[in-house]
Amino acid sequence: IRSGTAGQPVLHFPSGLVGYPSAQRFVLEQGDGGVFELRGVAENDPDFLVVAPSPFFPDYAPVIDDETVERLGLRGQEDALVLLVVTLRDRPEDASANALAPLIINARTRDAAQVVLTGQPFSLRQPLLAS
Repeated sequence: IRSGTAGQPVLHFPSGLVGYPSAQRFVLEQGDGGVFELRGVAENDPDFLVVAPSPFFPDYAPVIDDETVERLGLRGQEDALVLLVVTLRDRPEDASANALAPLIINARTRDAAQVVLTGQPFSLRQPLLAS
């Protein structure tokens, strides 16, 4: 276990993240303005920059399928914390968020999943900053 994770609640992604199926345990470190760092607990797990959608995409309202709601034990909207994985590029203004595959976290149980939305008009590379 990496240092700096003591006492922080661990989020559990039983299916891992897209491209990282074995990375299943993370801690969420809050930054400023809806920006967070999702840090892998195991030594070789990746770290991700993630954002709460509302400061960047106020109209973002994905529909979560019943299977995911059941699998994560979500009782209502208040249980669900939705985060988007950010891809940084050479120029900060080119950063984008993956609005097509949000992270859905049950704030009560800390079970989580990355959900690929189907039939919804979201982008894999949604520009983070307005041009």
